[in-house]
Amino acid sequence: MIEIRNLELTYRASHSTHHALRGVSLSVPRGALLTLLGPSGCGKTTLLRSIAGLETPDHGSIRIDGETVFSAEDGIDVPSARRNLGMVFQSYAIWPHMSVFENAAFPLRYRSKVQGISARGRVMECLALVQLQHLADRPAPMLSGGQQQRLALARALVASPKVLLLDEPLSNLDARLREEMRFELRRIVLSSGVTTIFVTHEQTEALSMSDIVAVMKDGNIVQADAPRGLYQHPSSEFVANFLVRSNLVPGTVRDSHEGQANIDSPVGVIACLIASPLTAGSPVTIVLKPESVSLLPPAQAPEAAVGQIEATAFMGDAVECAVRVGPIVILAKLPGDTTLTAGDTVAIVVAPNQNTAFPAQS
Repeated sequence: MIEIRNLELTYRASHSTHHALRGVSLSVPRGALLTLLGPSGCGKTTLLRSIAGLETPDHGSIRIDGETVFSAEDGIDVPSARRNLGMVFQSYAIWPHMSVFENAAFPLRYRSKVQGISARGRVMECLALVQLQHLADRPAPMLSGGQQQRLALARALVASPKVLLLDEPLSNLDARLREEMRFELRRIVLSSGVTTIFVTHEQTEALSMSDIVAVMKDGNIVQADAPRGLYQHPSSEFVANFLVRSNLVPGTVRDSHEGQANIDSPVGVIACLIASPLTAGSPVTIVLKPESVSLLPPAQAPEAAVGQIEATAFMGDAVECAVRVGPIVILAKLPGDTTLTAGDTVAIVVAPNQNTAFPAQS
């Protein structure tokens, strides 16, 4: 549905240049929800704006549904209004002087083929999709934050776009509403069937909502995969640690075979997945997920490394424990009913083959 090839974009100022996109290539299947995930400044919003026609790349091409909408080499740059896209901005951009219905209907003012009764039916259909049909006559400023976000979605969908672009649309919501809207947004996208690109820096949003997640760093896509594949088989230390706040543990390969290795580390021998072949004696960094760590009474795991809990944090459904083992501190994420406290001595047990080891970086 969307084909991006070798897209490059550089911002130039009087005394400096910034390479926002560095040869980005990406394919998005029809009807899929793809998330661009990465830290601030990685280029994800620039890529989204380039697809929308709001930025002009220096090199590369963009095809939407078989039509080339941008090609630097061929001098093609179709205006945003003719790319048949729907877009929801971070601020929603709701018109305060209009009703809910008028906001949703606004894009149809410029669609001569959708008028009168047909236009009203399409608007009400989209409002029903986002569960706002009963508020059609309400002034837009009287909506809650979540309702305004859904109205922005209805307005983006009303003209039946080929592609829906979402630029961090949940970032202005409080934590509880944000969690609710993740599922609501996924439902709306699936119901509409529109191919969607979603930009966020929140790992939970990306993993819970997407068919495909593309992780970006320094203007490049470093890995793109289904959420489960990305989580279980990261291709680099950056991807693994960005997806989950992890422990970075030094180690040395004891032995390896067919994508797995036993690693000697300060917390004992850990069975890890490996993204590339490693030889015995190679120094590595283990990206150790806190949820893969269990803390037991030392008598129950006599062969495990022993440490002392320095601090705990109750998170409601989980308890995080910081455990010192020699010179390093390991973060463990345990069930919410855990009663361990600071000062307790514990054995550290790591679940096998749930973590990934990478060649050590200088």
